[in-house]
Amino acid sequence: MKRIAFLLVALMACQLIIAQNEFKFGPVIGVNTTSIKPADLTDLEGLKIRAQEGQLGYRVGMFARIPMGNLYLQPSLILRTATAQYTFEDLGSPNNIQFKDENYLNFDVPAVLGAKLLFLRLHAGPVASIRLNTNSKAFDRDGYERTFDRVNWGLQLGTGVDIWKFALDVNYQMPIVAGQDGVRVNGQDYVLNSEKGQLMISLGFAL
Repeated sequence: MKRIAFLLVALMACQLIIAQNEFKFGPVIGVNTTSIKPADLTDLEGLKIRAQEGQLGYRVGMFARIPMGNLYLQPSLILRTATAQYTFEDLGSPNNIQFKDENYLNFDVPAVLGAKLLFLRLHAGPVASIRLNTNSKAFDRDGYERTFDRVNWGLQLGTGVDIWKFALDVNYQMPIVAGQDGVRVNGQDYVLNSEKGQLMISLGFAL
């Protein structure tokens, strides 16, 4: 009886290991922080423009996990939103403070290489971030022009755990090369902010 129980446990363990090494793909959703800090706008102090703390953004897309021996390659296609809020002080009326939002839509393509340590997955790899759209109520005014690089490159580091068909990942994404992100006011360029590191939490489901 003990031998039968041992064989059943061993068989279940083997099936679990095989299942973990299978090709997986499916949808993924999550949230991410927005990397805007008031200190980023020191060049715009004379214009009385200041940034507030960044707000949560959202992530949706698809992921795949490709087994490579003891390692795995996990590419993803992610649409990422972000929102930043700015305050504008009316120079003619210093007590009149206006709050304006700026919304971003980015297309992220990370491709991380990972390995499993006990029940945790550890991974790292490059990510291309493509700015698809910027809807700015903050700088939608005469004499203001938003400037930014269309494509930025970054590095993604993270960990994750698999529970049944669900894959929970916590990642930190940082820029490799800080891209241009600013505003042109009456022909004069000002540095607005470069995207800093951001924390991301994602939940995937393997189909």
